[in-house]
Amino acid sequence: MNKFIKSLELRWSDLLLLIGAGSFAFFIGFGQNFMAELNPNKTALPSWAVIILGLVMIGAFIGYLYLELYVRKVKYNRYILFTFIFLLLLNVIVIFATPSTNYVSVIVRAKLTPTLPEGEIGDAKTLAISVSTIHKFFFAFELFGTLALIYSAFFIFSKRIKNLKFIEYLGYAVFGIGVFLALYSYITEGSKYYHFINYFINKLKGTPESVDIIEYTVMSVFSHRNPLGMAYMLCIIFAFINHSFHKYWWHYLIAAFFFINLIFTFNKTGLLISLLVILIYLIYRLIVTFKEHKKRNAITAICVGTIVVIGALLIAIPYITKGRVFGKIYELIDELTKGGSSLDYRGYIWDNAYVLLQNGRWVIGRGFGIMNMLLRPMNYASHGEDVISTHSGYLNNLAEGGILYLASFIILIGYVSYIAYKSFRKERDLTISIYLGVLVFVLYTFVETNHYLAYLFMFPIFVLYHNQIEQKE
Repeated sequence: MNKFIKSLELRWSDLLLLIGAGSFAFFIGFGQNFMAELNPNKTALPSWAVIILGLVMIGAFIGYLYLELYVRKVKYNRYILFTFIFLLLLNVIVIFATPSTNYVSVIVRAKLTPTLPEGEIGDAKTLAISVSTIHKFFFAFELFGTLALIYSAFFIFSKRIKNLKFIEYLGYAVFGIGVFLALYSYITEGSKYYHFINYFINKLKGTPESVDIIEYTVMSVFSHRNPLGMAYMLCIIFAFINHSFHKYWWHYLIAAFFFINLIFTFNKTGLLISLLVILIYLIYRLIVTFKEHKKRNAITAICVGTIVVIGALLIAIPYITKGRVFGKIYELIDELTKGGSSLDYRGYIWDNAYVLLQNGRWVIGRGFGIMNMLLRPMNYASHGEDVISTHSGYLNNLAEGGILYLASFIILIGYVSYIAYKSFRKERDLTISIYLGVLVFVLYTFVETNHYLAYLFMFPIFVLYHNQIEQKE
């Protein structure tokens, strides 16, 4: 442990990085929940607290960057640094240039209930949406923290990692957090687990349920089930990352434990992607160890293949036969997927987002955070759904920062892919496991905008960046 700590070469600047990252975490973890205008069910965070916390975060990050880049003379690419600064300043100008009152037009696309604004399908409605000064400061601080943390993780801190055990210990820390979230959920939401299982049993028996399955999903300490599901997905990825260091069999048990807990969040996209990731990693391990364990791998391949085939048949046959075979399963799957309404649900959100991008907003966007403030009442007025995000990370980048932000985002993903490709020759096991995390991020971002936690899927990639630098030297 002492050798490991010494290998990190800790500096005073790291304390500033920790303060900056901690302040940023508070912003994204608690800040928005306390903004009364964003969540009416929460108490408003005082304006002075927003300003102080934001200034502490900015001061800490600027101090860290100054010490590393100009005092310690860490090598950096000025074009990359200037690109980050340009993107920050451009979007901050867009944020503060946003009028205090914004007028947006929406089309009523669903029959609204009496409790919602009056309107018939096809009616045009004009909404007046207020954006206060404190909102603008809040989003500007949050944008600064996002860009500063990404730049620090990829282009500064990555060069200092001399010991890959840093990632291994990081994985154990992630496991600890995941277990805490699970235990907390067992204690505070124990009855939901029982009702969740009983819901499926009753459906297969044909017993009618009076509530939706969403009522029985767990959230732990989060305000929504999806962030908890993403936390479990991150734990699964780290189980494979740690397995690349030491081939302990219980890493698979860790992955299985968190996958089972993921089921109870009913994060459908997360479940499908996690299942895909697990199968990819198992297939990879079966291939690379086939010569050493032919019988074991053959038995494992047969068992896993049988489960996959049976599962595929149980889904495919009911739909091919339109419920004439395995009718109960057909009804259950159709109800859980809402008959494809999940995509329709995102479709109208995306339509409203595209409306906000009109009138020249394709280039510069609507501003970080501002976009979702305008989108939420539009979703409510057009479909009666209280949805605050675009449910697509790519569209969100386009809507908040325009083409420049979306292009930068895609280039960053391409850069990460290039690093993984270059590192695969030297660190195959580590590269595969980490790149599965990148795959999760890329796929999940298509349909969700919980990108703050999703950034953690890409965070370990800086180890491969360091390896690439070391190989060149």
